[in-house]
Amino acid sequence: MAIIHISEAEAALNFAAIMAKVRAGEEVRIDNGSETVAVLRALSKNEPRMASDILASLKSRASDVTLPSGFA
Repeated sequence: MAIIHISEAEAALNFAAIMAKVRAGEEVRIDNGSETVAVLRALSKNEPRMASDILASLKSRASDVTLPSGFA
């Protein structure tokens, strides 16, 4: 897998082209100066996700999803 570094400005110009690279298996890192601010890579269909990651994602999107009290 290739890792490609691009600037935020480049990312804003042609996001569709960046997504094509991600779909092709490349990892794209969006940088602001010398700092990487985002990493784009394709998820494996079989890549497991931790329940804590899913819950954190829901909270960050201000989701109103409520889990049953016995969920653990």
